[in-house]
Amino acid sequence: MALRAPSRERGSILILALLTSAAASIAGMYLVLTADLRTRASRYLVRSADASRVALSGLQLARHRLDAAPGWTGAVASDPVDTHEAVTVSASAIGSYMASVTSVGAIGDATQTVTADLRAVAHPALDFRVVSETTLTFSDAAVGGYLRANGDVEVLGSLDFYGALVTTEGSVVDGSVPSGQVEFVPDDLATPSASLSEYAALSSPMVGVPSEDGAFVLEGVAFRPDANPYGGTNPSGAYTFDAGGVEVILRDVFVSGCLTFTSCPKVTIERGYHHERVDAGLASLLCDGDLQVVFGDDLSELVFLTDFDGDGDLLDVHASGIEGVVRVGGVFRGGGGGEIAGTLVANEVVLAGALELIGSTTLDSQPVRGFIEPGPWDVVPGSVGKGAGG
Repeated sequence: MALRAPSRERGSILILALLTSAAASIAGMYLVLTADLRTRASRYLVRSADASRVALSGLQLARHRLDAAPGWTGAVASDPVDTHEAVTVSASAIGSYMASVTSVGAIGDATQTVTADLRAVAHPALDFRVVSETTLTFSDAAVGGYLRANGDVEVLGSLDFYGALVTTEGSVVDGSVPSGQVEFVPDDLATPSASLSEYAALSSPMVGVPSEDGAFVLEGVAFRPDANPYGGTNPSGAYTFDAGGVEVILRDVFVSGCLTFTSCPKVTIERGYHHERVDAGLASLLCDGDLQVVFGDDLSELVFLTDFDGDGDLLDVHASGIEGVVRVGGVFRGGGGGEIAGTLVANEVVLAGALELIGSTTLDSQPVRGFIEPGPWDVVPGSVGKGAGG
């Protein structure tokens, strides 16, 4: 008679088999779920990368749109083929010809944000300390800096030149200028588009300017955003004077802002003259005729008993010089001490005596009206950031 296995043993074997089968099923489900999660994660990473690409394309869109219209505030654009792909760009002005831009790129449910500051392209003239649209002359001069001419370079008397000079091929450069400090280039440097009428329109006029010996004379006065001795004030310190064909003389004058002289055959700066910037988006001094500068002594408030800078005391001494951009329609003749910290552009330039020509950090960071080039706006170095993605 055959022996039978106890029923408890058969039940244990059955339970073990069921447990093994269940474990195998769970393991299989886990592997499927893990694979699915990895696939989803991979797809999301791809969409996020694509969203970043779309956001960056929005930044490029802003560069071109702001070039065409500096007041552009943004747009929403989508792919006409794949409507799941879209970019939203917003722009807000942060200065003259500067904007802060936010671009949000979306691919389905994935979004990425890119932010950056953009600015208009600076005119290449601002790379130089002096630009002559024609010839450049040194007259008993001691001068340095990076200079540019579109013609011959002449030396009258002695010259101590410790800078670098660029002019066009075919121009004649006096042998007193060391050849190692001269570079010849094939093309002229184009003239900046600065318009005196545009500057005059955004400035406050001077009226009742006194005259002396057939010339208008501004003497011992200060121009600031809160001060215009010949009329109403201007928040940018921008003032203009229509000279009606008569010369203008500035003696011992303090300027914190921008001066524009129209219909003026000649502006002469004598003795002390201190000119600093207020609105970094504006040039400092513009005239359609000649400009002759002989910088004299510094402006001492105590000597003149005048609070030039309006700080409530008479303790300051202001160095003679001009900071910013100077635009001269005719001939610039200058020297005799003092400094120009920025860029001088004139039809013809004569540098005489000692004159410090140095750069200005604000010109490197802020575009100047009338001294910009057409083209997609530049991204300000170090301004690009990435916002949170979705």
